[in-house]
Amino acid sequence: MLTKFCILLFIIGTINGFKIRKANSGNNSLQRLPSRISNSTFSAFILNGRPADIENYPFKLAMYQFGEFFCGATVISQKWSLTAAHCLESHVSPEHITLTGGSSNRLIGGVTFIVEEYFLHPNYDPIILDYDAAVMRIKGSFNGNNIRPVVLANEGCETTSGLEVKLAGWGQNELEIFPEELYEIKQTIIDNKRCYEEWEGDITDRMMCADVVDKIDSCYGDSGGAVMKNGCLQVGIISFGSFNCGYPIPSVFTRIENREIRQFIRKHTGV
Repeated sequence: MLTKFCILLFIIGTINGFKIRKANSGNNSLQRLPSRISNSTFSAFILNGRPADIENYPFKLAMYQFGEFFCGATVISQKWSLTAAHCLESHVSPEHITLTGGSSNRLIGGVTFIVEEYFLHPNYDPIILDYDAAVMRIKGSFNGNNIRPVVLANEGCETTSGLEVKLAGWGQNELEIFPEELYEIKQTIIDNKRCYEEWEGDITDRMMCADVVDKIDSCYGDSGGAVMKNGCLQVGIISFGSFNCGYPIPSVFTRIENREIRQFIRKHTGV
């Protein structure tokens, strides 16, 4: 049972593209309030995963801001990519954001693209990370070996409890470093009612959740990456999870099949 406590210190910050809202009660254990004022990081990572090949994730992109890796994204058309809104909420000028794809190693052998403009979902809520979706248009087009668009889930494509999904990224690992090589994990979707109970509220219809078992999780740096069904259909965007990566509290993703999320993507990108 999660313990509610009086807030002594409230901090809002960003680490590697991930939102942090921390309440310091003098207790280092993970505790959450219904408002998500907690020792929780609003982002995600790949922890205890296995090496992945970019040939199986040709839509996968690494995001850089001022040359520093901070989030993931996916190619959804020749000019557009999809990520989490919280990765872009600082509203940095788009020319300072680059995307790299086409290589399992995010530092070697890939192709770099410059972002020309981006749009956050107009209803994005930075407090609870509702409507956590954004799209980016690049200068030129996505071309190169092992670079091609993903297929996005449409409205009515139900992602139900018990579904196995795959996530891949260059997020922080169990050694607390950002690996150069791509890693992947498998997780199982759970129903939103259970997720709501474990997070003590603030789980909406725009979200879906996955169980964290045996410390297999996403982590810092994985936000904005794809949640994949059957290896070929993107059903979610990695959004947030526990401050302590691998802690047994559900990972939370943006639900692409949600009508408001899907229409936002289609309005700006035509996809």
